[in-house]
Formats: sequence, structure tokens, C-alpha cells
Amino acid sequence: MSPLDIALLLGAGLLGGAANALAGGGTFFTFPAMLEVGLSPVVANASNAVALWPGRFPSVIAGWHDLMKVRHRLLRSCTIAALGSLAGAWLLLATQERVFTALIPWLLLFATLLFAFGAKLVPLFHALKPRNGGRGLAFAVSAGFEALVAIYCGYFGAGAAFMVMAGNAMTSVDDVHQNVALKNLLITLMTTVSVAVFVVAGIVAWRATLVMTLGAFAGGYAGARLARRLHPGKLRFFIIAIGVALTVYYFAKVYL
Repeated sequence: MSPLDIALLLGAGLLGGAANALAGGGTFFTFPAMLEVGLSPVVANASNAVALWPGRFPSVIAGWHDLMKVRHRLLRSCTIAALGSLAGAWLLLATQERVFTALIPWLLLFATLLFAFGAKLVPLFHALKPRNGGRGLAFAVSAGFEALVAIYCGYFGAGAAFMVMAGNAMTSVDDVHQNVALKNLLITLMTTVSVAVFVVAGIVAWRATLVMTLGAFAGGYAGARLARRLHPGKLRFFIIAIGVALTVYYFAKVYL
């Protein structure tokens, strides 16, 4: 890697780690950086997942108290998350590079829309939860939705947190703190499964990944310290603008 590549990966990791600590959306910085240093799309996606993976665990530990309040549903949710993300990671390995290249702008568009409007899914799905009857149907629908989310997370994953929280709301996780804690656990589990698949498959570019991980650690620490100083709305707007710009750029790069 050239010094410029190292600087790009460190900078992207720093911004991605800080964004994840503050408002989410770190993949908008890190995945394109992996592409720009010359990695193939599938390898870039896998390496990006590995680079951001260690930063998932502090959020799980921080929400452990709230997580114990929904322990009655952990077995079901964790099983669906693990199996779905395993299928998603396997699907990524089976995807040809040219096919995944064509999918990149669409995946970025989907992730941008999720980041921009995903929070609206939570009250919407909360309204869909069963009141008096239909619990069997609701269970089947919610399980199917959770499986699709897990497959997406194993395959690409950007913006999946909002979808997980929406699914939780549909299955009567009403308390926002419990919902966030469960979301953090499930996202971490799904990422762990997919990372394990990528490592075993040997498609991780370790030098680029380790450089970006260093930046992500520093960014996560800085983001945690800045969390009380920055306006979350303005930060979200900035990340959405980055997502829109990247989506337009990759649509032009791939299709023009």
C-alpha cells in the first residue's frame, strides 16, 4: 500500500468509527475507501465488515442491563440472526464480482434511504404489532422479516440497525432502551457470523483491514467524547448527504 492509501484508510476509519459512535452510517465512509485503494468489491465489502467489527462490542456491554429485561426472546432472535447472516455471507461469496459491482450503487441507495427514513419504520412497525388476536400470524411475519434483515446484514448491512429496531417494535419491544440494547446485540451477532465466514473463506485483505481498524478505534473513542457536543440532527444530515453523493458517484461510475 502507498502512503496515500494508508492515509485514506486511516481517515475513513476515523470518520467511520466516529460516525458509528455518534449516529451510525460509518459504512458510507469505510466501504468506498476500501474500493478506492484497489480492492475488488466483494473483498472490499468483507474487509470493511471485519474492520468495523471490534467496535460493535462496547455497545452490547453498555446495554446489558436493558438486554436482560428482554432475555425471554433472546434465543429466538439470536437464532434467526445467526442463521440469516450466515446465509447472507454465503450469498456474498457466491456473488460474481461483476454482479456485485452492478449492485453497489443500488445497495448504497438502499442504505441511504434506510439511514434517512429508517427511524420512521420503528413507530410504523410498532403499530402493526398484534393487540388481541393474530399472534401466530404476527410471529410468522416478524420472523420472516427478521430473517430477511439478517440476510441483508450478512450480505452488506449498511442501515440494517433501523430494520432490526422496526422488527423489534413489531414484536412488542416497546421500551426504546431495550429495543436499542437488543438491536446492538443482534447487529453484533450478525456481524460476527459474517466476519467468521469471510475470514474462513480467505477473502479479507488484512493489511487494509488492520489499518482501517486502527482509525475506527480512534474515531470511535473521539465520537464517544463528542457525542454530547454535536447536534445529532446536523450530523445525520451530513451523513445522508455523503450517502447521496456516493450513490450518485457510483451510479455514474458503474452505469455511465
